[in-house]
Amino acid sequence: MTWRLCQDEDEDIDHLFFECSSSAGVWTMILAWKGIKKLGLAWHNEVQWALKHMKGKSSVA
Repeated sequence: MTWRLCQDEDEDIDHLFFECSSSAGVWTMILAWKGIKKLGLAWHNEVQWALKHMKGKSSVA
């Protein structure tokens, strides 16, 4: 049995993390909780953003 999160579209990594309304809301809350104000981008852009901005040992990093 295959479990699907929202059944709206093909559930590739971009959809699951940033386009799916079910998971996008969770990411928005996590980013707000950590004080990060940004919109979700495509997965490869998010990885590049994280590599540039998330350095150190703080809870934000």
